[in-house]
Amino acid sequence: MITQPRIEIIEINDKPENPILEEPVVPSDTEIIDFLMQLWKLDSSAEDYGVARLHQSLKTDHPLWVVSEKRLRKILKVNGLLQDINPEYAYTYIDQISSGSTPGLSEALPENVEEREMAEGKSSGLFATAGISEGTLIWQESPLVFILTLDILKLVKLGDRCAHCGGALPNRKDGANVKLGLDCNKCEAVWCSIKCKEADGAIHATLSHSTSKRLVNSTKWLELQDFCHEKDWNGLFAIAVIRSRILLDKTGILGPQWLSQAKVRQDVRVKSQVRSSFETSDGDESSWDSQVWAEGLEKLNACFVHEEDRLEYAEFLEYLGRFHLNEYENSIYLLLSRVNHDCAPNVRIESEKGAIRAYAIRDIVKDEELTVSYVNPSHGVIHRRRELREGYGFICNCAKCEAELKLQERRRSNSRSNSRSSVSGQRVKIKDLLEGGQEFELGVPEDVGKGRRKSVRFDEKVIAVS
Repeated sequence: MITQPRIEIIEINDKPENPILEEPVVPSDTEIIDFLMQLWKLDSSAEDYGVARLHQSLKTDHPLWVVSEKRLRKILKVNGLLQDINPEYAYTYIDQISSGSTPGLSEALPENVEEREMAEGKSSGLFATAGISEGTLIWQESPLVFILTLDILKLVKLGDRCAHCGGALPNRKDGANVKLGLDCNKCEAVWCSIKCKEADGAIHATLSHSTSKRLVNSTKWLELQDFCHEKDWNGLFAIAVIRSRILLDKTGILGPQWLSQAKVRQDVRVKSQVRSSFETSDGDESSWDSQVWAEGLEKLNACFVHEEDRLEYAEFLEYLGRFHLNEYENSIYLLLSRVNHDCAPNVRIESEKGAIRAYAIRDIVKDEELTVSYVNPSHGVIHRRRELREGYGFICNCAKCEAELKLQERRRSNSRSNSRSSVSGQRVKIKDLLEGGQEFELGVPEDVGKGRRKSVRFDEKVIAVS
């Protein structure tokens, strides 16, 4: 008996269930900004790229993206990023910053240092009245207002850090602080020393445990702290501390000293700040609107019992802007706030538990201005300029920035020249060889001669005969 072949149709899983269609895509502006931010974050040298080089990098990383160089330039310009490449397009607010005369400043100045009025966008600065040798301690100061960060505040509430300076509590485990009376009898707050408790104890009691409610509503104060933690809003907590310290200051000098510091409204500052979608957070005010600020102001004003102690909306924005312009490690200082910026500074600042010390980095000559760097001086010039423009409202044109920009331009020029010369040179060589009838060899690609990968491509269904 002859057996007939059995024919059946079977499925071959040679075709993916969900084939990926590699089609051109037009990315959104946000996606492009995200790419740029990530590029600058991962590759510091990319900060020096011009628009054409940025466009080339974008096409290399995202070959399916349909983005013209013209559109990329427009996105850079609209979002405040092009000015870091070309200052002509810069948004700055240095002309909107103002400051006043600071009470008590002249008395606090160290020997061989004086304040002088300046031009070109700087209201004043500190200058050496005599030569200062490298390594010299020029001055030291405690903060006008010491402000704990929200992260440290969490540890304070657990009794793990000093309620005043935020320092560690070395004797916490054996209870020595409690035995010495360095704890609060109404909450978990503990101080590391008698000095810290004397400096902070009365204010802590007024803000956190006040029963008379003469100035501050303690219940609302604790609610404000919770709100700041929820929003991760360090600036709001900082100005709340500053405002309350001013109201509780018996000397009456802290208020004028604070109000004399450089100021600009926070809504002006944030116009220059650009963040990618993965960098923004609740605490990033550049992504906020007036509704969030209004909510913060409402929480702040609820803490103060008397109407005259509360801030108007414009005052509130000035408080925020003033804090961000002048803070150093989250606190406010009298002398340091008068020191201007340079990317190659002659003064370095060291701090410990809020107190700062200013040392000469190098020899400083008579009549030379004392300067510090507001940003990390080891960053590239584009990075530094962006941080300074966003945080302080100006484009830096110091000697270091100018020198690095000129070096970048020379490198770009040499790169373009070498590229053109290389291509032109190769063409001339081949042409000469052909015209001269000379024999020459061309390089053989490494993969020539290798067998093709053995594969058979089917449709989803085939006929099998068995």
